[in-house]
Amino acid sequence: AASGHGSVILLAGEAGVGKTTLAQHTLEGSGLHVLEGVAVQGGTSAFGPIVEALRSYLRGAGEEPLTDGPLATHLALLLPELGPPAPTSDRATLFEAIRQALVAIARRRPTVLFLDDLQWADDATPELLGALARSVDSEPLVLLGAFRSDELPRGHAIRRLRSELRRAGRLRQITLEPLGAEPSAALLELTLGMVAPSLRQEVFDRTDGVPFFVHELGSALAASGRLVPSAAGLELLKGEDFPLPDGIREAVLLRAAGLSEQARDAISTAAVAGQTFNP
Repeated sequence: AASGHGSVILLAGEAGVGKTTLAQHTLEGSGLHVLEGVAVQGGTSAFGPIVEALRSYLRGAGEEPLTDGPLATHLALLLPELGPPAPTSDRATLFEAIRQALVAIARRRPTVLFLDDLQWADDATPELLGALARSVDSEPLVLLGAFRSDELPRGHAIRRLRSELRRAGRLRQITLEPLGAEPSAALLELTLGMVAPSLRQEVFDRTDGVPFFVHELGSALAASGRLVPSAAGLELLKGEDFPLPDGIREAVLLRAAGLSEQARDAISTAAVAGQTFNP
């Protein structure tokens, strides 16, 4: 992007694996102008995360116009603060209005548009990314979209976007996997300090190396008073069990909220059965 050549990059992985943290940490050190929008579960407004990103730009742009010309009134359909909107429009015209606005921003300063939680975005947003992919090669603009790979139904728009990008030879996807045992231990020790090998292994077994779970469980252990020092590092007090962090409890309840009563009964039974079992 800094040298004038943009692209579309997809960042995939299960919930809690660290997609947002990785993206934000990398972009903070990139020297590029970062625009960020987040799709909201249950909030499927048209182009929602892109509108959020453009609106944040407008708040910091002062007198600098977002766009001008004949398509400005079409963009005003999504951003009423730009002035009177066009009486009618269509998807292709809206796509072009958004494209012109993003290109105008990027030409002032090389830019990354980071769209997070795309698994919850409306269908129009991935479609727009597919359309933009054909025109950012010669622009200082990177489009970075992160999504939960474990929450994509068969007909999800992200699947269609990936198929379209693959056919065009433009698919660039980074898939994050959970951490291994040693990186999980290193993350745990950022919170707790030195821990005994037995505690390292137990935390890894319970979290499967998902960074969000490792961090939450480490924080809960630090606050629980259930750890004692030993020559090998911190250990769990004899007879004590692991706490259930509120953050993990809420994440699981939110994931299960959309399931049927029968499905919730099934996962409750599965939870008691353990990590693996014969169906």
